[in-house]
Amino acid sequence: MKYLLTLSLGLFTYTACLAQAAGEAHPIDQELDACMSTSDGQSTYGMITCYQQAEEAWDAELNRLYKALMATLEKEDQDRLRAAQRAWIAYRDAEYSFSGEMYYAMEGTMYRIMAAGREMEMVRTRALEFQEYYSWRTEP
Repeated sequence: MKYLLTLSLGLFTYTACLAQAAGEAHPIDQELDACMSTSDGQSTYGMITCYQQAEEAWDAELNRLYKALMATLEKEDQDRLRAAQRAWIAYRDAEYSFSGEMYYAMEGTMYRIMAAGREMEMVRTRALEFQEYYSWRTEP
């Protein structure tokens, strides 16, 4: 079971390191990394708090990008994006419920860290998808 935590956290760290090496680290990822590097960020509570703060920041970024993307679209495409986002929100909420129950049913505090990381990563991924869509619409 410890292997899963190590794999989960390692995957995030690996992806963040690749982005940083390419000079592309998002400021939210940098803040998460900085939070995890503090002495408070080394405890279970601290790691969960770092992930929750990053999730809130990614959610704000997601909402900002959604509005920006909507402004570039025609009405028909706005309706499609709105429907897709509503479906994604329903999926996200169902996944939070499932993964939360699954992780919290396991013994060990590391699973609470994994649950928080999973939730943050879902929102991060969606925000980055919107960033990519927005870039396609606005960059030459």
